Amino acid sequence: MLSGPSEVAQLAYDRVAGEYDDLWTPQMVGPNARLTADLGLRRGERVADLACGTGVVTLEMCRLV
Repeated sequence: MLSGPSEVAQLAYDRVAGEYDDLWTPQMVGPNARLTADLGLRRGERVADLACGTGVVTLEMCRLV
């Protein structure tokens, strides 16, 4: 028996963790590229990746700054 919402969330994440990037990255490549270009990021600036899954779609932002 599950002990609460956090355990339910953990079990749900564990089920998709191995394929998480495969599930979401294809849909995010285009929008993330547009966002990255529109931000005009430059070396020395900072980027915060908050609740962006594994962060694979924000790697280019990190490379720019």
